[in-house]
Amino acid sequence: MKKFLLSAVCIVAIAASGLAGYAHYQQSQIDPAILENIEALSDPEGGGMDCIYIVNEDKCEVKVGANGKIKVFGVGTLYAGADGTISFDGKVTCTADGNTSCVHVTCKELYEVIF
Repeated sequence: MKKFLLSAVCIVAIAASGLAGYAHYQQSQIDPAILENIEALSDPEGGGMDCIYIVNEDKCEVKVGANGKIKVFGVGTLYAGADGTISFDGKVTCTADGNTSCVHVTCKELYEVIF
């Protein structure tokens, strides 16, 4: 009876260990869709990331009137000065012949006017 009980415990322990190892293996696998995206971005002939730009950062100037205000996304509310203009950083333009990837950002993408 002791041999049978010992054998049963060993079999259960080995099975549990195998299941735990398999579960860990399944979690460590990369999703095929993610793997395809990684391969597409790393393929220079398939488009990939263009790293041929010069990044130019600039200020945005918005004319809203003397009492105007705007909400800059991720920053908060900005109020106009006496001349009715609000200035903030954030505009990005991309020009050719560089060595960096770039995403063009216009000022209108960064704020909304609050009346």
